[in-house]
Parts: sequence; structure tokens; C-alpha cells
Amino acid sequence: MLAPLSSLGQGPKIGEAAPQFTIHEIDGKLRTLKLLENEGPFFLYFGMAGDPVDDAVRPYINRIANTYVPSRAKWYAVMDMKPSQARSWSSETRLPYHVLLDTGGTLRRLFRVENAPTIVEIGVSGKVLHVWTGFSGEGMKRINREAATINRMKLHDFEFSRTPSVTQYSRGFGT
Repeated sequence: MLAPLSSLGQGPKIGEAAPQFTIHEIDGKLRTLKLLENEGPFFLYFGMAGDPVDDAVRPYINRIANTYVPSRAKWYAVMDMKPSQARSWSSETRLPYHVLLDTGGTLRRLFRVENAPTIVEIGVSGKVLHVWTGFSGEGMKRINREAATINRMKLHDFEFSRTPSVTQYSRGFGT
């Protein structure tokens, strides 16, 4: 089962206001919490490039993000890497969403994210709607259901049988 971060004593609490932030995308555009929430609800996917658990979950996240298009809810990968490295990685992994450059881990610390993968859903009110951490089949089903619901679209029944039945985590960001 995918554990909500708040039950682990980490991460933002459901219903609390998301922290204010300003961050660059890989194309150099500045993004703020206000700009993102004005575009509609959104998901922040805190990943860790090169980590085996995060590399395993990414195709499932990509599939979910690609399925509900056109989408009310946008997806953003939050990665701690330099712009040139992020552009190369984004191109290689064929991400269907924008990449926010969290060089130095500022956004990760603001959201109190300790492990990858972590996904935070933020509503148009700027409040945290859902938080998922770790990788499991049950967790992917929940994220898929929420993506369908938030986008007001029919649920696509994906095959998640090859995902782990026990939640797996990447090494901590601080390690």
C-alpha cells in the first residue's frame, strides 16, 4: 500500500496550503505556485534520476500523464540537476511533462520530501489535495484514479501487475 507522507511524519499535510515558491523550468521560464495553480490543479513528481526505484516508476507515471490529455491537471517533474543535464535526461526519458529545476533541493525541502518517488497534488486553491510516496501497484492505481477524477475523464484500466506489491522507496535525498 502506498503510504501517505503525513502518516510517516514527513511531507505536506493534506489540506494545508502549499508553500510559496519560485522555480525555473529547464527552458528557463520562471514558475511560481500562483502561476501553476492559476493553470488548474497540478501534480509535482519529485524524482531522482538514475535511482532504480524511480527509474522503475517513471514509465507508469508517464503513461498516466499521457493518458488524460487534454488535461485539466498538469504534471511537473521536480529534479535536482543542472539545466543541461535536465534537458538531456528529459529528452532521453521522453517525459510528457515539464521539468522544474530544483537545484540544491529547495523545493524538496519546502515540501518536506525525503524520498523519491513522491507525488504531491495541489488544487486551484493552492492547497495540498493528495500526497503519495513510494512505488507499488496499489499506489499507481490510486494515482491513476485521482488523475482520471481530477481531469473529469473516464478511468483507464492499466495493467499494474508488474509493479511491486510492497511499497518501495529510493534512497533518501540526503544520502
